[in-house]
Order: sequence, then structure tokens, then C-alpha cells
Amino acid sequence: MIKLPREGQFWLLAIVILFAAGWMKGINLILLLTHLMVCLIALNWIIAFRQVRGLRAERRAPALLFAGEECTWDVLLTNNRERASHGIVLNDSGMAHDQQIFVARLEEKSEVHLGVRQVFPNRGRYSLRAISVECLYPFGLTGRERVVGGAEEWVILPQLGRLNAGRFRRWLATTARGDGRIHRLARPSMIRQDDLHGLRPFRLGDSPRWIHWRTSARRNQRMVREFEEAAGQNLVIVFDTWSPKPGPPASSADFEDAVSLAAAVCNEWCSQRQDQLVLAVAGATPTVLSGYTCRATLVQMLRRLAITSGEADYLIQPLLSAASKHRHSDSPVLVIGARKKSPLVSGLALAWHRPVLCLTADSAREFYEPPRATIPPTAVRETTVRAKRG
Repeated sequence: MIKLPREGQFWLLAIVILFAAGWMKGINLILLLTHLMVCLIALNWIIAFRQVRGLRAERRAPALLFAGEECTWDVLLTNNRERASHGIVLNDSGMAHDQQIFVARLEEKSEVHLGVRQVFPNRGRYSLRAISVECLYPFGLTGRERVVGGAEEWVILPQLGRLNAGRFRRWLATTARGDGRIHRLARPSMIRQDDLHGLRPFRLGDSPRWIHWRTSARRNQRMVREFEEAAGQNLVIVFDTWSPKPGPPASSADFEDAVSLAAAVCNEWCSQRQDQLVLAVAGATPTVLSGYTCRATLVQMLRRLAITSGEADYLIQPLLSAASKHRHSDSPVLVIGARKKSPLVSGLALAWHRPVLCLTADSAREFYEPPRATIPPTAVRETTVRAKRG
């Protein structure tokens, strides 16, 4: 596509005026000058056309992109020509950003990494337009614009608030079980695994009831059973998609706070490596995700929460049918949403015959701090260029 900047438009206007004056006055010298000016703008287009040939661009996005945080990705611009390219301007734009990066010279058969930093204001699907390059080299009168990279769609994950893990687990144990018991999980230590499995030397502060007398007598040293205080506990999270303002993501502040709270709980629970975590997203078409707590499970659940939209009303029965085979007998059930009295609580308690807890961002102030306000998308912009010869 031909690129005609403002300077080129003025240049064409000058050509038309001079040509009209020379034609009306019959001054051949002026007519010759207009022909030279036309040749100059044609030469500019031919040179600019050759500069953008053989260029390719590719975005390299990070694995996790969170709303309200600085996100950095690389755009790899490659020159496959046998000659260097000059005066290249790369355009990387999307729904909330528009970056133009100037590359003065790109050597032949080489590549350059263009680093872009951006703050995405909202979670959800984010569309990026195709990457294009333009060149006005050498005179800046006209040039060529060419698409060198495809359009993409990213998923911006929800903002994560600060969750006090200790207080949250104590609240969950006390509220769900009512006895405040701490479940301990024995783990083997690094002492000889054949006969001292799960034992360690006695330390000041250990309870005498933990002493393993048989091993202590054999080693002539007091040995105690090793316990680790852990969650050791599965969890079922049911996200209530009811919103006072139904619609696309970021439609209601209370709903967004509930999404951030659910994401923070999933992030905390996935820090343990031995538990089962179930995330059930209610709605007209419910979704149930289940797996052992790990990074892959966390990313999958955060992506599902990122594209969740608020709904005005829905039936509970589809959720019960979808989540029935994923429940565990010893798992606390936690309903997270924007309303304090969710009908999911009574419906799940009646169907699963167990207590169901309800949690909102306001009722979780004891152990949860909502994320800060979103930074404007134009507040952080920085471009770094590093070349790599290939």
C-alpha cells in the first residue's frame, strides 16, 4: 500500500501549482522542473518499496499477562534480504495500545528484537492487529506500507489481590469444620530412608509425645516423628457469575473484585503440590475445571476466570450436573461472587449434603486486600532495541 505523508501531499500540491503556472505562461523550464519533481517522488517510492521487501515480524508474548500490571513482549523483526533495510517504522497496535518503533538500519540476513512495555487496563480477550512496517526512505515524500505479521488474540488474566494465606486457611478450617483442627501430614526427612522414615533428632520445643522410643533406643538419641503443617486439603471453588450490571468483562466493580478474589484463592491453593482443586464457573453454560494444584492448572483456571462475564440470572441445575462428578467428600465448598446471599449456597448444600461457604471481596477483608486501581494504558511505554546478527 502506498504511504503518502503530509510532506508528500505538499510536494504534489507544489507540482500541480508549478505545472499549471508553467503551462499557462508557456515557461518550459518550469515544466521541466515539475517533471524532475515527479521523478523524485517516483524514485522515493521505488527505493522505499525495496526496503520493506523480505521483512517478517513475529510477536513473542509472555506466558502470563495480568491486567493492571506492566506487560512486556518482544517483536522479532527479521530481514531476509541480501541487502540492508533503512528507515523502517514498525507498527504494533491493538485495542488499547498503538506502538510505533523506528529502526534506522537493519542489516542483511539479520534480526532485531523490539521490546514493548504496556499496561492492559482490563482482563479478557485482547485483539492485536496485524504487524505492519512502513518506509519513507530516503526523502520522506512517499513510501510503502506492508503487513509483515499476523493478527493475534491474547487472554489478559485478572488482577490478583493480596491474600494472607495463613489467615485464609485458618478461616476456612474454622468455618468449614467448626473445630479448628489442624491436619498434619507426615513426610520423610533426609535421614536414612530404610529405618528412619519420617524421623528427625529431637529439638527444643518438640512435644515428648512425638518421640519414637524404639528408634531412639536403637540410635541412643532422641528421635521424633516429623510433621509438616500443610493444607493437605482439597478445595472446590464455585464462582457465581451473577452481576448487578450484566455484560462483558469489567462491567461491575463488585463483580471484578469477586473475579480477583477467586483468582487470588486459586493462585494460593496452587502453591501446594499435593491437593486437588476444582473451579466451577456457574452460569447459563457452566464450566468445571479440575486437577492437581500446579502451574498448568493455575493458568487454565485463570484463563477461564479472565473471560468470565456477568449474567443477570441462570439456573443452578446445569451447574450441579456438571460439577457432581468432580466433588470430593472431604473438600470444603466455597462460593465466591458479588452477592452476599447467593442461591448457590443453599442449592449446593442441599444437593451435596455438606456446609457451603459464601465469600465476597467485602466479607474477606480480614485476610484479603483487593488489587490497586488500574494504571492508565498510556502511563508506561518503553521501547528497547537489541540487534542480533544471523
